[in-house]
Amino acid sequence: MEDFIGLIDQCDLVVTGVTLAMHLAIGLGKKIVLFNNVFNPRKFELYSLGVIIEPKVLCIGCFKPSCTESCIEKNDPKRVFLACDILLKSKTTY
Repeated sequence: MEDFIGLIDQCDLVVTGVTLAMHLAIGLGKKIVLFNNVFNPRKFELYSLGVIIEPKVLCIGCFKPSCTESCIEKNDPKRVFLACDILLKSKTTY
């Protein structure tokens, strides 16, 4: 765990789903691009550290081991890149 926290702490920006990495990035004040598909986005507080990227199609939230819709894969990589680029270029420090 200590090694993982150390790795996250070395990052300028963390791109992650709703995982332990998200919680650590927020706790360490790191810029963050958060992938979300099944959770209510209003339940997240990123403390002005970043943005939430969601698919443009509705996720039915099936929580199955394999998804037939693959809604998270419908995120546009250009949108993700742009979010990362904007955050990394911002002068804001947290």
